[in-house]
Amino acid sequence: MVLIAIQSSFAFSEDNLLKIHFISVGYGDSIFIEMPDKSNLLIDSGHKKYSEKVISYLLSQIQLSGVDKLNAVILTHPHQDHFGSLDKIFETIPVDKLYYNSDERDPHKGYFAVMKKVREIIEPTVLQRGDKLTFSSGDVELMILDPKDISGTTNDSTIVAWLKYGGTSVLLSSDIQIKKQDQIMRAFDFIKDSDFVQIPHHGGYVSQEFASFFNTKKFILSTGPEYGKPYEEEVNKFKGKVYRTDKMGTIVIESDGKNMWVVNE
Repeated sequence: MVLIAIQSSFAFSEDNLLKIHFISVGYGDSIFIEMPDKSNLLIDSGHKKYSEKVISYLLSQIQLSGVDKLNAVILTHPHQDHFGSLDKIFETIPVDKLYYNSDERDPHKGYFAVMKKVREIIEPTVLQRGDKLTFSSGDVELMILDPKDISGTTNDSTIVAWLKYGGTSVLLSSDIQIKKQDQIMRAFDFIKDSDFVQIPHHGGYVSQEFASFFNTKKFILSTGPEYGKPYEEEVNKFKGKVYRTDKMGTIVIESDGKNMWVVNE
């Protein structure tokens, strides 16, 4: 079990906002999270063709925060639309810690070359179900819901996380498919109260039970025109407001620990 505290001292106030940036990287994920104490976390890097865009965005955000590094990076699984820019990021921006799921059974082309470069800088730590990262003196928690083990498809061995700040939370579902969606629902009933839910796999197949499971009516979809997704009939299973990077560009969510909202709605 991994329990890592990434923090600096700060006092809770209305100015201490958690900021979650779903960077627009087409069909893929790159999520930059700025903590109330200005520490930060990057989850995935998007496809390599978006590397310049992602690096430019990250540099602008960390400079605005008055910092010069990434405190932690998580690679959810070894698919190009998630790891593609990782080596360029590590070559450009100092990184304190790297986490991954250790699944190297059937990676996309280029994974081992990227990870060879990354490992010359830092050795990754494995995350699995039950692990937790804490930030901002423990006020922000990232609970790792999956993988329990490395089995099944690469997508179903991805890192799934629940981000909690005060009374607000977001489910970050990565690329889980129907079987894993249903397993996570049964194992973690509390996620139904998430304020925002990331629609899995860029608008791929979802079970109706999963789409109807959540009390929230606010969903995030990180997607683009590649690969014929999103499947609109699948997206329409989620009843509520769907915020889409393919239509809105980068989406930013903020939380004061009591309420959570989309900044660029």
